[in-house]
Amino acid sequence: MGFKTGTLASALLLLAARVSAQTANAEAALATLQEWYNPTTGLWNTAGWWNGANAMTVIAELAAVDASIVQEATSIFETTFNVAPSANPSNGVEKSVGTNGLIQTSYPAGWPNETISKRATKDPTDPTVWLDGANDDAEWWGLAWIAAYDVTGNETYLTLAEGIFNEIAAGWGTNCGNGGIYWETTNHYVNAIASELFISLAAHLANRVPANAATYIAWAEEAWNWFASTGMINANGTINDGLTTDCVNNGQAVWSYNQGVILGGLTELNRISPNESYIESANSIAQAAIAALADSNHVIHDYACEPSCEPDATQFKGIFMRNLLLLQRASPNDLYSQVIEACAASIWANDRDSTTGELGVDWAGPFDTPADASTQSSAMGALVAAISVELISGTSHPDLSAKVADRLGIGLTNTLCQPSSIGEISVSIGESVRGDDVYILQSTAPGNVNDGLMELLNLIHACRTASARSITALIPNYPYARQDKKDKSRAPISARLVANMLQSAGATHVITMDLHASQIQGFFNVPVDNLFAEPCVLDWVKGNLDPDNCVIVSPDAGGAKRVASLADRLGVGFALIHKERPRPNVVGRMILVGDVSNRTAILIDDMADTCGTLAKAASTLEEHGARDVYAIVTHGVLSGPAIETINNSCLSGLVVTNSTSYPSPQNKFRAS
Repeated sequence: MGFKTGTLASALLLLAARVSAQTANAEAALATLQEWYNPTTGLWNTAGWWNGANAMTVIAELAAVDASIVQEATSIFETTFNVAPSANPSNGVEKSVGTNGLIQTSYPAGWPNETISKRATKDPTDPTVWLDGANDDAEWWGLAWIAAYDVTGNETYLTLAEGIFNEIAAGWGTNCGNGGIYWETTNHYVNAIASELFISLAAHLANRVPANAATYIAWAEEAWNWFASTGMINANGTINDGLTTDCVNNGQAVWSYNQGVILGGLTELNRISPNESYIESANSIAQAAIAALADSNHVIHDYACEPSCEPDATQFKGIFMRNLLLLQRASPNDLYSQVIEACAASIWANDRDSTTGELGVDWAGPFDTPADASTQSSAMGALVAAISVELISGTSHPDLSAKVADRLGIGLTNTLCQPSSIGEISVSIGESVRGDDVYILQSTAPGNVNDGLMELLNLIHACRTASARSITALIPNYPYARQDKKDKSRAPISARLVANMLQSAGATHVITMDLHASQIQGFFNVPVDNLFAEPCVLDWVKGNLDPDNCVIVSPDAGGAKRVASLADRLGVGFALIHKERPRPNVVGRMILVGDVSNRTAILIDDMADTCGTLAKAASTLEEHGARDVYAIVTHGVLSGPAIETINNSCLSGLVVTNSTSYPSPQNKFRAS
């Protein structure tokens, strides 16, 4: 048995984000943005309904790379989820395009405060309460809830996004080729944004809902094929706002958000259904958009309206940056990096009120009032995009690295790790990491601990000499963790030696999981985060067993604190096994302290090596009347005869995380 791999994969990097200059700027922008947040409406004062979805999305994007704001972001999501539906302007929204092509959204008088005061609380899980008659508004909310799901793993948000998509999909088919999505249910303008968002929402869902992936892929492909044939992509390779009533390009403004949304949609579609043409089209549109919208310093503008872009176009450029980043991760291009970095730098230097922290609409500056939640969240999107994160995988556990990258929607940095003819480890980094925050994931693999450690040290040192800003070593299963003290004369403290080597190589931060002894953290002079598998254990027990009939058992005195904490959170009893070891990996006598009779006993430990301890502990528990015995361990090393020992034991099952690679599942040991 095994935990869902996404839980650990996401936790490792979500909690790895170290505050850099870009992160600090984004956090400051968030603090100012939240001055406009209204917990009564779940929205941001000074901005509209659809802008609220975009503000929430950019907060989710920051939370994905900055663990310090995850709790705040989660609280915002929960509040908005619960109260915003009652502030929905519903059919009171009116959308129009001005004579100069400026997009206009009008709301009912007194919205949103008077709206929410007159309504009963609505069920937020009902997708229809997020619809307001404007299809693009609902699609923005669908993407926002996907972003919230990516951070929290809350399936309710993902299900809501699916429901919103299904509501919009029911309206598929316009008078232009019987395809596409109308801008509004009552305004049959065939514009670009509604159909682009439909493509993006379908592709995002395809990557997150495996059971319905084929359906979402089919929708995204059909919508893209229709969109590409409409003529909205003009001769310059950019996208105009929409089509005339005769279904030809209306020549309206080339808005940045119309160029951006399709980049994200095609990137997500290529991720789930690889097709070179998707990335080629995205790159073509991106480069044409930059040529049209960037100034000589690579700063993006919406020239059609700046500096007077109220009320809608103030949001547009941040949307472009968000989606340009998705394309950059999938198809790296120095031009995209230049634009992202230039926009973030210019916003902070030239378009910021240093007194209030407010960010304006003209990113090249100077700052000009009025700033609002829309300009703030839009500019914040550029600041978040500039947080440079590189994820490098060692060879010990490529499956976990791939899951981390996929969970976060980023690509793995190109690296080459191979042994020489005499067994030396050679590594090379295939991309520039200068000035980036680098995360190197390398766990310990059974039978290959020393090679894996040397490979990790070489990767760290290579990034250090390549001028990485920070280097975080992600080591789920810390090597030599059990050699954490001098337990006999002339014995080394190998765990300290490993700490010294990691720091000498250049690691500036270490993240590991369920250390065998917490004192190992004290061996370092750099920050060390020791993550715990306890939340995963709780989820598995609640989802697979009846907690009311369970007892949590520590197989030794050293794990008593861990077991007591878990038992308290489950509201069950716990027991302890005292064991005597005549020599390493050999257990002598076992004594049970506690009552396990007629209950499901759950053994909790940090590591399963040869599994002799677990097997003998299971027999002890069975002898004392346990109905079933399960073992849950963080690190399934499973060396030597471990699998045979498990299968010949009285264990009902062994549950492990994916912190280390493990043998092919057999009998009582299974991976999910």
